[in-house]
Amino acid sequence: YIHKFYQSFHSDKKLKILDIGTGPAIINFISAAPYASEIVLSDYTESNREALRQWLEKDPKAHDWTLFFKHIVVDIEGGEEKDVAVREKELRSSIKAIVPCDVTKDSLLPTEFMEEYDVLSSTLCLDCACKSVADY
Repeated sequence: YIHKFYQSFHSDKKLKILDIGTGPAIINFISAAPYASEIVLSDYTESNREALRQWLEKDPKAHDWTLFFKHIVVDIEGGEEKDVAVREKELRSSIKAIVPCDVTKDSLLPTEFMEEYDVLSSTLCLDCACKSVADY
């Protein structure tokens, strides 16, 4: 469904995307890369941010997302094998920052990232961070 979400914007303008509570996974942004001018990823825990940085910097310790790229680009989106490496490069170049966030604070991001975005996404973050139904 995510690949259709980004396709639905029907704009010549590339999107500025902020994700709140990214976790250690880049999977939700594989389909976003062709439509993004920049992506800012954020997470509360340093270990999740470090996992994202490892992948971004091609650290040998990083999780290998190649099978996910292949499945999304080839099987879901109908691309070709050669498009997989292109998409990985495209996503890496779209990620502009990996920053701390805390959804329990009024200023949930560092000040320099509190700006306007075209897309704000958050998957499985608020339901983990909220202590009650009323907080949610």
